[in-house]
Amino acid sequence: MSKDIVLGNEFSVGGNIGIDEVVSVFVSQYETNLFERKSDLSSTIKSLKSELESFEKSVEGSVGVEKYKLSFPILNITSEVEKDDVNVKWRDEVISITITLTDNDSKGRYGCSFSKRIEKKINKSDLNKHSKLESEIEEVNGELVEVMGLIKTVSRKERLVRGKISEMKLKESGYSNLLENEDMLKLVQLD
Repeated sequence: MSKDIVLGNEFSVGGNIGIDEVVSVFVSQYETNLFERKSDLSSTIKSLKSELESFEKSVEGSVGVEKYKLSFPILNITSEVEKDDVNVKWRDEVISITITLTDNDSKGRYGCSFSKRIEKKINKSDLNKHSKLESEIEEVNGELVEVMGLIKTVSRKERLVRGKISEMKLKESGYSNLLENEDMLKLVQLD
């Protein structure tokens, strides 16, 4: 008595359900999970970047430009630092501050002033926090790139699901020996 190989598109699970429906359910769930993960990662990145930006502004603001606003009435000279004159250089681990000294007696078109730049070291705890936030952003970005790559390969996942279902059908039908057939295996081996 010979068995017929049935590789049709029908399953028998309380009725006839096509392979396409089964595949669609699994692939749809997979795709939904990927897009939810993408959304979570994007939200995390946005939050981390916002936290980093806020932290950088707080370090920049901690310089206290008011203490550089000085007046020397006897010489009629003033000094000041504008907020734009404070630059945090994370890679160099310094805060650069440009102080402008102005001779208030000069009424000419060009006036008389000069600038002096000084640098302060960024404290270690701020450097560590900044580095930690950048690392977290980089790590989450890496995960997001992976998820985006997986989204592009959803059709591959569909083929995997179809293959697994077909394998299960072969085993159910008693033809699992086809899965171990050397001639068949040679067809799918990489050279």
